[in-house]
Amino acid sequence: FDASILHEVKRTRQFAVAAAVAIFAAADCFRRTADTIFQDDCLKHSGHLGLFQFASTRYTILLPNPFFWLQLSVLIGIQSITSVAMATVIYYGIIQRRRSTTALLLCWGVAIPFSVALPFYLIKEFHVCNRAVLVACAMTPTLLPFRALEALFGFSPDSVEHSLSNYSIYYSSPIEFVFDSATKSPTRAAREDVIRKGRGLITNVLSASVLLSIMEACSYEPFETHDSDNPLSPSRLMNNLLAALLTCSTISTGTSAFGFVISALLGRLTMDVFDNPMFLSDSITDFWSNRWNRLVHGVLKRGVYKPVRSMLDSREFAAAATFFASGLLHEFILTLYATPSPSYAHDPASYISYTPVYGNQFLFFSYNGCLMCFEYLLFSWM
Repeated sequence: FDASILHEVKRTRQFAVAAAVAIFAAADCFRRTADTIFQDDCLKHSGHLGLFQFASTRYTILLPNPFFWLQLSVLIGIQSITSVAMATVIYYGIIQRRRSTTALLLCWGVAIPFSVALPFYLIKEFHVCNRAVLVACAMTPTLLPFRALEALFGFSPDSVEHSLSNYSIYYSSPIEFVFDSATKSPTRAAREDVIRKGRGLITNVLSASVLLSIMEACSYEPFETHDSDNPLSPSRLMNNLLAALLTCSTISTGTSAFGFVISALLGRLTMDVFDNPMFLSDSITDFWSNRWNRLVHGVLKRGVYKPVRSMLDSREFAAAATFFASGLLHEFILTLYATPSPSYAHDPASYISYTPVYGNQFLFFSYNGCLMCFEYLLFSWM
């Protein structure tokens, strides 16, 4: 045997053993902390900065609850560790055996089922109660299945398949690193990049706080509506617009927070997930392709759009298939959102029942996929 091959096999075995030990050690450590930071009442109390009165109404400024960010970080940390371990399997089992039966079985029989099952395990083991934290459990099923598919079909981002370390870095972070195509390594974050991300985080926090304060005080309907109102009535449209702005600002807050911390602590540049989609988009295609949640857009494009288009040579069909996949993904996230923590079994009265209405997410994204295909045809005709 070639000595270099034996050396590579030995290194792979050592890395796999180290990854397994790290996963079990981290799982044990996190499980021990679950009894303290994941208690039911950890997120029920938050300090306030002060009270003030305006127009005969009293207001208070609530301080961020550290337990929320701690729970969020722990769950994302666990998913990052397991994703790195899965990255090793995908790198050696799928990328280096592409177009083989082994790669096909590992993708559809191991990587995708694992990513779908992991969030339910986390909810059960860590007694996740807060619904915003619960949605964070969807990081793995949102990214890993499509990354496995892009690896299977050969559409991974430039530079990430250059080495196992690059591929592990690609899987390790909830926000993608920007890779330098020349050096094949993560791009360094300049001081200006960190400052820009910090400003973006502050802007997102302030906008999310203001919108949430307004919407929650009005039961998320600041403009009065009636059952007999037309769906396109001005009041319903304004309520929908404010709900969309709130959704955008809250997701932007989470992604910009992790992007800022990673760039500031590690000195590596991360992608900007949102680019003011609500006010700068000039078309449906621009909204979904360039400005809204570019992290998920990227994995869907490489994991669904490009493989479908390479097989069928149809841009419209590939776009429709991508939106169908996105609709199914959001239906799955809705299932996670409605999954109660096991701790509620001891105190059923504390659980606010939520029955999801399935199908709306799929219809919404399918509808937008059809609109985007119509834009393709219209622009081609023009």
